[in-house]
Amino acid sequence: MKPLKPCPFCGARTPVISQRGSPREGAPDGPASFVVMCMGCGINTPEYETDTAAARYWNTRKRAKAVTE
Repeated sequence: MKPLKPCPFCGARTPVISQRGSPREGAPDGPASFVVMCMGCGINTPEYETDTAAARYWNTRKRAKAVTE
């Protein structure tokens, strides 16, 4: 797994992968889920079935479109 990028909102370099202990909503018998959370501002990803998927979502950045007038 690649290292986590800094937070895209506050720039903090302290994101962590957190395992949610209870099963995902709608899947009471399912596995626990994973999120990446910024320890600076508290923003987090949606819940994913694997830590790798959560990290991939966190590390994905979209390029901003140039504003034209």
